[in-house]
Amino acid sequence: MQYKKTLKKRSIKGFAGLISLLIACLTLDWLMLNFQWYTSLPQLHWTDEYGQPLSMHYGLVGIFVCAIIGVFVIEVVGRKIRFNVCSKCGLSRAVTKTTILLTNEQKEDLYKKSPALFSEIHLNLKMALSSRVTANYLRCKKCGYQHECKLRTDAHVPDDYREIDSGFIR
Repeated sequence: MQYKKTLKKRSIKGFAGLISLLIACLTLDWLMLNFQWYTSLPQLHWTDEYGQPLSMHYGLVGIFVCAIIGVFVIEVVGRKIRFNVCSKCGLSRAVTKTTILLTNEQKEDLYKKSPALFSEIHLNLKMALSSRVTANYLRCKKCGYQHECKLRTDAHVPDDYREIDSGFIR
């Protein structure tokens, strides 16, 4: 329920941001009309489906294009910086990434709990114990809920990893 409220607030905030951006672009166009070089830009002319002639100043088109490119760049950069919302407690920007080099005891415990993580990187327990395995966790700072865990290794995995039996390839 908390998560839905957070999404609703973000939607309202995004819509308000879009309206604010539109108002800012129109205000900037109105202020720029006081400059000679801006008013000397040509007009874009077209007719609508009813035959009414319409026009728009190229400066306003340029302002809108720059605003769209700016919002896109900010969103792409912000997505890399901003963290996810915790699906359990609903707190935003509380999910942190942690990388841990696992000890042999941690490898054994994790292999007992979820062997699928090791099968994703094509390791069995014997190979995992003889190599370095790091775990990448996504956890919430507030509630401690673990969102995701991925493993990485430096072990050499042969081409046909399924036919390994005590170190010999058949």
